[in-house]
Amino acid sequence: MKRILILLMATVPMFATTSFDASSLLTQTTADQLAAWLGEGDLSLTRIYAATSPTDWTAFHAAADGQGRTFTVMQALTCTFDISCILSDAIIGGYNPQSWVSFGGYNIVPLDSDRTAFIFNLTEARIAREMLADGEFGRGSYQTYNSVLNGPGFGVIDINLGANNVDGYTYAFDDSYEPGFRLGTSIAGANASLLQYSSSFTLGTIEVFTIADVATPEPSSALLLGGALIALLASRRRRKATAPIS
Repeated sequence: MKRILILLMATVPMFATTSFDASSLLTQTTADQLAAWLGEGDLSLTRIYAATSPTDWTAFHAAADGQGRTFTVMQALTCTFDISCILSDAIIGGYNPQSWVSFGGYNIVPLDSDRTAFIFNLTEARIAREMLADGEFGRGSYQTYNSVLNGPGFGVIDINLGANNVDGYTYAFDDSYEPGFRLGTSIAGANASLLQYSSSFTLGTIEVFTIADVATPEPSSALLLGGALIALLASRRRRKATAPIS
Protein backbone atom coordinates (compact mmCIF):
# COMPACT_ATOMS: atom_id res chain seq x y z
CA MET A 1 0.00 0.00 0.00
CA LYS A 2 2.76 2.49 0.98
CA ARG A 3 4.67 1.75 -2.21
CA ILE A 4 1.59 2.51 -4.30
CA LEU A 5 1.00 5.81 -2.47
CA ILE A 6 4.62 6.88 -2.99
CA LEU A 7 4.38 6.03 -6.69
CA LEU A 8 1.16 7.99 -7.06
CA MET A 9 2.60 11.02 -5.30
CA ALA A 10 5.53 10.96 -7.70
CA THR A 11 3.12 11.12 -10.66
CA VAL A 12 1.20 14.15 -9.37
CA PRO A 13 2.37 17.30 -11.22
CA MET A 14 3.22 20.24 -8.97
CA PHE A 15 1.82 23.47 -10.43
CA ALA A 16 2.69 26.96 -9.21
CA THR A 17 -0.29 29.20 -8.61
CA THR A 18 1.03 31.66 -11.19
CA SER A 19 3.22 31.06 -14.22
CA PHE A 20 4.95 34.08 -15.74
CA ASP A 21 7.54 35.03 -18.31
CA ALA A 22 11.08 35.96 -17.31
CA SER A 23 10.92 39.10 -15.20
CA SER A 24 13.38 41.32 -13.39
CA LEU A 25 10.62 42.56 -11.07
CA LEU A 26 8.37 39.60 -10.23
CA THR A 27 9.25 36.62 -8.08
CA GLN A 28 7.10 33.54 -7.62
CA THR A 29 5.94 34.92 -4.29
CA THR A 30 4.92 38.31 -5.65
CA ALA A 31 3.32 36.81 -8.77
CA ASP A 32 1.26 34.54 -6.53
CA GLN A 33 0.34 37.58 -4.44
CA LEU A 34 -1.06 39.30 -7.54
CA ALA A 35 -3.09 36.18 -8.34
CA ALA A 36 -4.45 36.09 -4.78
CA TRP A 37 -5.49 39.74 -4.97
CA LEU A 38 -7.19 39.15 -8.30
CA GLY A 39 -8.97 36.14 -6.82
CA GLU A 40 -9.50 34.06 -9.94
CA GLY A 41 -7.30 31.06 -9.17
CA ASP A 42 -4.31 30.03 -11.25
CA LEU A 43 -3.00 32.59 -13.75
CA SER A 44 -0.57 32.74 -16.65
CA LEU A 45 1.19 36.09 -17.16
CA THR A 46 2.76 36.97 -20.50
CA ARG A 47 5.17 39.89 -20.60
CA ILE A 48 4.38 42.16 -23.55
CA TYR A 49 6.43 45.23 -22.62
CA ALA A 50 9.59 45.94 -20.66
CA ALA A 51 11.76 49.05 -20.46
CA THR A 52 14.07 50.85 -18.05
CA SER A 53 13.48 54.57 -17.51
CA PRO A 54 11.69 55.01 -20.85
CA THR A 55 11.89 58.48 -22.36
CA ASP A 56 8.62 58.16 -24.25
CA TRP A 57 5.68 55.76 -24.35
CA THR A 58 5.42 54.86 -28.03
CA ALA A 59 6.69 51.32 -27.48
CA PHE A 60 4.39 50.79 -24.51
CA HIS A 61 1.28 51.71 -26.49
CA ALA A 62 2.43 49.67 -29.49
CA ALA A 63 2.72 46.62 -27.25
CA ALA A 64 -0.19 47.08 -24.83
CA ASP A 65 -3.00 48.87 -26.65
CA GLY A 66 -5.93 46.56 -27.35
CA GLN A 67 -4.36 43.58 -25.55
CA GLY A 68 -7.00 43.16 -22.86
CA ARG A 69 -6.49 43.30 -19.13
CA THR A 70 -2.99 43.65 -17.74
CA PHE A 71 -0.77 43.91 -14.71
CA THR A 72 1.71 46.78 -14.79
CA VAL A 73 4.70 46.38 -12.47
CA MET A 74 7.38 49.03 -11.97
CA GLN A 75 10.27 50.16 -9.81
CA ALA A 76 9.56 53.30 -7.80
CA LEU A 77 13.05 54.50 -6.89
CA THR A 78 14.08 57.13 -4.37
CA CYS A 79 14.79 60.57 -5.76
CA THR A 80 16.21 63.91 -4.62
CA PHE A 81 14.35 66.54 -6.63
CA ASP A 82 11.54 67.19 -4.17
CA ILE A 83 10.65 66.86 -0.48
CA SER A 84 7.87 64.48 -1.53
CA CYS A 85 10.38 61.90 -2.83
CA ILE A 86 9.82 58.43 -1.38
CA LEU A 87 12.17 57.30 1.40
CA SER A 88 12.84 53.78 0.07
CA ASP A 89 12.65 51.88 -3.22
CA ALA A 90 9.49 49.91 -3.90
CA ILE A 91 7.91 47.65 -6.51
CA ILE A 92 4.48 49.07 -7.30
CA GLY A 93 1.90 48.81 -10.07
CA GLY A 94 -1.70 48.26 -10.97
CA TYR A 95 -4.29 45.93 -12.45
CA ASN A 96 -6.25 47.31 -15.41
CA PRO A 97 -9.34 45.20 -16.25
CA GLN A 98 -9.61 46.90 -19.65
CA SER A 99 -7.27 47.38 -22.60
CA TRP A 100 -4.91 50.33 -22.69
CA VAL A 101 -5.48 52.81 -25.52
CA SER A 102 -3.61 55.84 -26.85
CA PHE A 103 -6.47 58.31 -26.58
CA GLY A 104 -9.56 59.16 -24.58
CA GLY A 105 -8.04 60.51 -21.39
CA TYR A 106 -9.70 59.22 -18.24
CA ASN A 107 -11.58 55.93 -18.34
CA ILE A 108 -14.70 56.72 -16.28
CA VAL A 109 -16.45 53.74 -14.66
CA PRO A 110 -19.79 54.84 -13.12
CA LEU A 111 -20.95 51.49 -11.68
CA ASP A 112 -19.41 50.06 -8.53
CA SER A 113 -19.63 46.57 -10.04
CA ASP A 114 -17.22 47.66 -12.81
CA ARG A 115 -14.70 49.25 -10.47
CA THR A 116 -12.49 46.18 -10.31
CA ALA A 117 -9.08 47.77 -10.90
CA PHE A 118 -6.54 48.01 -8.10
CA ILE A 119 -3.07 49.35 -7.44
CA PHE A 120 -0.47 47.71 -5.26
CA ASN A 121 2.86 47.95 -3.50
CA LEU A 122 4.50 44.51 -3.61
CA THR A 123 7.34 45.60 -1.34
CA GLU A 124 4.87 46.42 1.43
CA ALA A 125 2.31 43.74 0.42
CA ARG A 126 -0.26 46.54 0.22
CA ILE A 127 -3.25 46.86 -2.10
CA ALA A 128 -5.63 49.75 -2.79
CA ARG A 129 -8.88 49.13 -4.65
CA GLU A 130 -11.08 51.66 -6.41
CA MET A 131 -13.30 53.78 -4.17
CA LEU A 132 -16.97 52.77 -4.29
CA ALA A 133 -20.33 54.45 -3.76
CA ASP A 134 -19.28 58.00 -4.55
CA GLY A 135 -21.46 58.64 -7.57
CA GLU A 136 -21.21 58.46 -11.35
CA PHE A 137 -18.36 60.95 -11.59
CA GLY A 138 -16.91 60.52 -8.11
CA ARG A 139 -13.18 60.11 -7.65
CA GLY A 140 -13.48 56.33 -7.59
CA SER A 141 -14.95 56.31 -11.08
CA TYR A 142 -11.62 57.46 -12.56
CA GLN A 143 -10.18 54.02 -13.21
CA THR A 144 -7.24 54.65 -15.57
CA TYR A 145 -5.73 57.39 -17.70
CA ASN A 146 -5.01 56.81 -21.40
CA SER A 147 -2.84 59.12 -23.51
CA VAL A 148 -0.28 58.56 -26.24
CA LEU A 149 2.05 60.87 -24.30
CA ASN A 150 1.72 58.99 -21.01
CA GLY A 151 2.52 55.59 -19.67
CA PRO A 152 0.00 53.41 -17.81
CA GLY A 153 -1.85 55.71 -15.40
CA PHE A 154 -4.25 54.78 -12.59
CA GLY A 155 -6.92 56.90 -10.94
CA VAL A 156 -7.01 60.67 -11.22
CA ILE A 157 -3.29 60.71 -10.43
CA ASP A 158 -2.85 57.68 -8.14
CA ILE A 159 -0.03 56.49 -10.42
CA ASN A 160 1.07 59.09 -12.95
CA LEU A 161 3.77 58.35 -15.53
CA GLY A 162 3.91 61.52 -17.54
CA ALA A 163 5.59 62.46 -20.78
CA ASN A 164 9.34 61.88 -20.74
CA ASN A 165 9.37 61.11 -16.98
CA VAL A 166 10.72 64.55 -16.17
CA ASP A 167 10.75 65.78 -12.58
CA GLY A 168 7.22 66.27 -11.28
CA TYR A 169 5.62 63.92 -13.82
CA THR A 170 6.34 60.65 -12.09
CA TYR A 171 4.45 60.35 -8.83
CA ALA A 172 1.72 58.60 -6.87
CA PHE A 173 -1.15 60.48 -5.25
CA ASP A 174 -3.80 58.92 -2.97
CA ASP A 175 -6.96 59.99 -4.76
CA SER A 176 -9.20 57.45 -6.53
CA TYR A 177 -8.04 54.25 -4.84
CA GLU A 178 -8.77 53.40 -1.20
CA PRO A 179 -8.75 55.11 1.14
CA GLY A 180 -8.68 57.79 -1.52
CA PHE A 181 -8.98 61.55 -1.83
CA ARG A 182 -5.87 62.35 0.20
CA LEU A 183 -6.72 60.27 3.25
CA GLY A 184 -3.94 57.67 3.06
CA THR A 185 -0.32 57.14 2.09
CA SER A 186 0.39 57.02 -1.64
CA ILE A 187 0.90 53.57 -3.12
CA ALA A 188 4.59 54.43 -3.71
CA GLY A 189 5.21 54.83 0.01
CA ALA A 190 6.09 57.43 2.61
CA ASN A 191 8.17 60.54 2.03
CA ALA A 192 9.95 63.19 4.09
CA SER A 193 7.04 65.62 4.05
CA LEU A 194 3.93 65.57 6.19
CA LEU A 195 1.80 65.09 3.07
CA GLN A 196 2.11 61.32 2.73
CA TYR A 197 -0.72 61.13 0.19
CA SER A 198 1.56 62.58 -2.52
CA SER A 199 4.89 60.91 -3.28
CA SER A 200 7.38 61.48 -6.09
CA PHE A 201 9.76 58.85 -7.40
CA THR A 202 12.17 58.02 -10.18
CA LEU A 203 10.88 55.36 -12.54
CA GLY A 204 13.21 52.40 -12.99
CA THR A 205 12.27 49.23 -14.84
CA ILE A 206 8.64 48.81 -15.88
CA GLU A 207 6.97 45.63 -17.18
CA VAL A 208 3.46 44.94 -18.46
CA PHE A 209 1.86 41.47 -18.47
CA THR A 210 -1.31 40.20 -20.08
CA ILE A 211 -3.38 37.85 -17.93
CA ALA A 212 -4.91 34.48 -18.77
CA ASP A 213 -6.83 32.19 -16.44
CA VAL A 214 -5.46 28.68 -16.14
CA ALA A 215 -8.09 25.94 -16.06
CA THR A 216 -7.84 23.39 -13.29
CA PRO A 217 -6.43 20.21 -14.91
CA GLU A 218 -8.59 17.12 -15.02
CA PRO A 219 -7.37 14.11 -13.00
CA SER A 220 -4.98 12.05 -15.10
CA SER A 221 -5.74 8.45 -15.96
CA ALA A 222 -2.81 7.41 -13.78
CA LEU A 223 -4.34 9.10 -10.76
CA LEU A 224 -7.75 7.59 -11.46
CA LEU A 225 -6.19 4.15 -11.76
CA GLY A 226 -4.25 4.71 -8.56
CA GLY A 227 -7.39 5.69 -6.72
CA ALA A 228 -9.09 2.52 -7.88
CA LEU A 229 -6.13 0.42 -6.71
CA ILE A 230 -6.16 2.06 -3.28
CA ALA A 231 -9.89 1.43 -2.94
CA LEU A 232 -9.41 -2.22 -3.99
CA LEU A 233 -6.63 -2.79 -1.46
CA ALA A 234 -8.69 -1.19 1.30
CA SER A 235 -11.63 -3.43 0.41
CA ARG A 236 -9.44 -6.53 0.53
CA ARG A 237 -8.08 -5.56 3.93
CA ARG A 238 -11.58 -5.12 5.32
CA ARG A 239 -12.65 -8.51 3.99
CA LYS A 240 -9.55 -10.14 5.41
CA ALA A 241 -10.11 -8.54 8.81
CA THR A 242 -13.75 -9.70 9.01
CA ALA A 243 -13.26 -13.22 7.57
CA PRO A 244 -14.24 -16.03 10.03
CA ILE A 245 -11.40 -17.99 11.56
CA SER A 246 -11.67 -21.68 10.58
